Amino acid sequence: MAAAVDVPALPGTTNINSDTYETELLVDSLSSALLTNGKESGKGVHLDTNWKRPSRHALMRVKNGEGLLKLVGGLDKAKTSAFDNMSLYIEAFMVKRHYPDDKIDDYYNQGTLVRLMYKTYDYYNQLLGKLRELYYKHFQRWEGSPAAALLDHHSEKLLFIRCNSVNRTTHLLRSYTYLRDAAADGFSANEVIESLWERVSEIHQEI
Repeated sequence: MAAAVDVPALPGTTNINSDTYETELLVDSLSSALLTNGKESGKGVHLDTNWKRPSRHALMRVKNGEGLLKLVGGLDKAKTSAFDNMSLYIEAFMVKRHYPDDKIDDYYNQGTLVRLMYKTYDYYNQLLGKLRELYYKHFQRWEGSPAAALLDHHSEKLLFIRCNSVNRTTHLLRSYTYLRDAAADGFSANEVIESLWERVSEIHQEI
């Protein structure tokens, strides 16, 4: 784990543990840039002490198909401006800490933390796309549907990661790893399939 949390260290630092506060600030600022689309950029950079709350978990707020489509549409609509805003956060953050221009450019183009942000965003978007596909495939039915079951499954897993991560950087790394592995399996889940088959069997017996 020590090696894992060293990955997003800022340029010029040997490991993240010697610069934890600085890196946590950067993770917070980039998260703000992505999740609020820059709407809170004027408030300054600060550590968000409420990030572990379940209320910050967007998937938990999806209660029906309309809610899913709203989340998908909002994420897609905000992508370009959110990442543009993220680059401004990186530049402002690093300029304030006296990083030279070449280091700033290198970090934005090749920095592991930035790449993790992009990849995590992409995997999350893929998950929402899979849920939307299932929703339409089953005639836009939500209650008891494969889409609802799969959302509940991944939402529970990601919420567990959020609530049990010691800091925002660990949360990002663990979320990225989970979504990457889930994407490799097509976001399918044996537990969900078994649960649906059990429900089908129950309905068949009732008939």
